[in-house]
Amino acid sequence: MLSITAMKKIKGYIGAMALVCYILLVPNITLAQKAHCYTDEHLQQQFRVHPECIQLQRQADSIGNVSKNTMYKYGDTTLRTVPVVFHIIHNYGSENISKQTILDQMKTLNDCYRMRNSDTQYVRSIFKSYKADFHYKFVMATIDPNGKCTDGIERIYSTETYQANDNVKKLAWWDNSKYLNVWVVSSINIGGQPGTTVLGYSQFPFQANTASSTDGVVVIASSIGSGQHTLVHEVGHWLGLYHPFQGGCYGGDNVDDTPPVDSASFGCPTKNNTCHNDVPDLLDMIENFMDYSDCSHLFTKGQKTWIDGQMANYRSGIYSSSNLAATGADGVTTASKGCVPVADFYSNTVQVCSNSSVQFVNNSYNTDTKSYTWRFSGGSPATDTNVNPIVNYKSSGQYNVTLVAKNSNGTDSVIKSSYINVLPSVSSLKTPQSEGFEGGSLSAINYTTPVSTDGLKWKITTYGAANGTHSIYLNNLQATYGNVYSFLLPPMDLSTAKSYTLWFNCAYARQDANSIDELEVTASTDCGNTFSTVFYKAGNRLATTNTFYSGSVFAPASSDWKKFTASLTGYSSATSIILKFSFTNYGGNNIFIDDINLGVSTGIEQESAGNTQISIYPNPTNDQIHIKMETVKPSSGTMRIYDALGRMVYVKNISNIPSGASEINLSKQEINAQVSGMYYLMMQTPEGTAYAKIIIE
Repeated sequence: MLSITAMKKIKGYIGAMALVCYILLVPNITLAQKAHCYTDEHLQQQFRVHPECIQLQRQADSIGNVSKNTMYKYGDTTLRTVPVVFHIIHNYGSENISKQTILDQMKTLNDCYRMRNSDTQYVRSIFKSYKADFHYKFVMATIDPNGKCTDGIERIYSTETYQANDNVKKLAWWDNSKYLNVWVVSSINIGGQPGTTVLGYSQFPFQANTASSTDGVVVIASSIGSGQHTLVHEVGHWLGLYHPFQGGCYGGDNVDDTPPVDSASFGCPTKNNTCHNDVPDLLDMIENFMDYSDCSHLFTKGQKTWIDGQMANYRSGIYSSSNLAATGADGVTTASKGCVPVADFYSNTVQVCSNSSVQFVNNSYNTDTKSYTWRFSGGSPATDTNVNPIVNYKSSGQYNVTLVAKNSNGTDSVIKSSYINVLPSVSSLKTPQSEGFEGGSLSAINYTTPVSTDGLKWKITTYGAANGTHSIYLNNLQATYGNVYSFLLPPMDLSTAKSYTLWFNCAYARQDANSIDELEVTASTDCGNTFSTVFYKAGNRLATTNTFYSGSVFAPASSDWKKFTASLTGYSSATSIILKFSFTNYGGNNIFIDDINLGVSTGIEQESAGNTQISIYPNPTNDQIHIKMETVKPSSGTMRIYDALGRMVYVKNISNIPSGASEINLSKQEINAQVSGMYYLMMQTPEGTAYAKIIIE
């Protein structure tokens, strides 16, 4: 066993005791950039919530230093078994990992803690004698906290799987004195630093009582599987181990046979020797599972003695024979009744065009032997017993889906109401259409603003508008670097358009020259299943002002707005087109969009037709609408007014229109303007059709 200098022993002990001060005052720069493990930052948060943990950590370190010298020696071959439960927090994406993937990870976890991992052969000769069998065995629980049968896995649908933190622990938690909780998520939030990826984080044994409701390990799904070492590393923290670079050369991890390391190791730097205060002066032990290197292969004998002391003092009940029987981890005790399946499913899409098919995927769990009965309202077939059926929907509407899962132990069912949305092949919403958001709501015409992975979405605002008082905007200063934020227009019939053009007003500011945010507009003619790009701008080409807004909030003035256009000529026959606006955060300031026009040939407030011109004033208005017409010769015509949904709210035949200037005065009551927002006037004369936009406040 390595004997290190008294300096490391003394200063290492002091460094570990003062870990909280180190974390609060001098965050580890390498970790902030590479971000493989979030345990240190999480400990900092726990100290703020539970300041009593500071003293508990000191006591734990004191126990560890005593135990490694007197109580626990390598050679203790007592097998300690730990019951494990995996909580899969998912949005039916790749983070919803399979049971086999979990079992593969469990094998790797056990191999590494029993020194059975084949890659121990790659440990350098200077450290081969340090390898340790921890004599810890991790098994899937077979009895849940309610005494019911379980396969040690539960699946919880939640968008909190993205940018997760301790929030996911409120969704699912089993008694931490009986189970090792492992939460599997899509991604972990460490504060949104650009380019960072956190693989996992854990709590230490001394936190088991003061922070019991958050005790366990959080790990991203992409780091779970055969040969993956992230969970091996994080369970090491859960057992009581620090990073070997904790506090640098004069901090260490309080373990005698792990050479001090100045900072986290990345890659596989076999020649690194970042500290020279150990005797003998050894290379960095990059093979250690508690470092960040890509060539981790071992735990040491000193680390075993350390965790034996920590577990005996803080978690001994979890591997007691009574608890192993209570959780079904003893390999003998089982629940009085076998596992009843938990019914669950998802589909390859939830929105299709009429006369289209949907692939359903069975996501039922908790047992391997099941039979299924599906019921599809509005679908063909209406019922099915296949595991993953394909169903056709002929008519537009919203339809329920039911799945019943059954085995010899019981039955479970799930009903998802209005789960499948079938759109008509010809939209009832006809173009031309204009939207200025003056109604103060997106719901009037069924705009969709999906919640992004960090919960942020587009919203109506009065911070700035190209016309009127409202627009839609994204608070880009709160956005996550690299995230995409979208909103979708409802399906529209473009075949009725006057012009196959999309135009809109935009205001966007960069924070500096490195801001390269992107705005893309895509079009779908298959009810949202696939999209093609029709507009794209980024960086300075997207910016509508040359002023950088760094450290201040951009709220556009009238001069900060620009009109952008996109041709939709290739979609001239589309009878149900969906347009999606997608903005990607790459370090800029806020973005605003106003006056979206689809199928309108010009972006001015009114459009002349032949010898007839029309204009509206005041515009916007909250009562009286003055319609001014200029004609060269006497005429007649028909005036129609439509609301934002394309419904005609007013029609009037006008005869004997005099030459020159004339005016028609209406009130919003006369035109049946039930809600505030955008209305569209169409004046049809023998000379052609003139258009004007009316904003009702």
